[in-house]
Amino acid sequence: MKLSKDIKKYANIALSFVLVAVIIFQIGPSFVSNLRNEGDVLPRTQMKEINSSNEVTLPLRGNSIVVFWATWCGPCKVEMNRLSDSVKAGKIPAERILAINSFEDDRTVRSFLKSNEYPFQFFAHQGLAEHLNISRTPTTLFIENGTITKMSSGLSLIGIWQAESLFN
Repeated sequence: MKLSKDIKKYANIALSFVLVAVIIFQIGPSFVSNLRNEGDVLPRTQMKEINSSNEVTLPLRGNSIVVFWATWCGPCKVEMNRLSDSVKAGKIPAERILAINSFEDDRTVRSFLKSNEYPFQFFAHQGLAEHLNISRTPTTLFIENGTITKMSSGLSLIGIWQAESLFN
């Protein structure tokens, strides 16, 4: 009886270590890449808005938020809904949020946007995601006067407060 309890205990410990290792293996590379980009000046990048002919050149003057996302990404939708709510509440100016899809074609994004309305601008751009080594969605960049001050990947519990604090 005691032997089986010990085996279960050690099996649970081993399983916990395996789960932690998998999480580190999955998240670790993007975490390190994000840290490396923090403090860097965002490279000058010209992009065309997906649903119009408007062109924008990054970095914007002042503060801005850039979200790299994909239509199939559930956490992206959560983050974009939070940002949308903050825009509607007047906490973040809509023109200071840029959503960039670097993983899908324009047609897929346009189709998604027809049934999902957000108050900010959407772009498709490959080069910037490659330059920043972005491989996970959502990845959110907080930019102050052209400099990446914070960069995080995945669903963030405090990300919306960080986003709103850029504009307070």
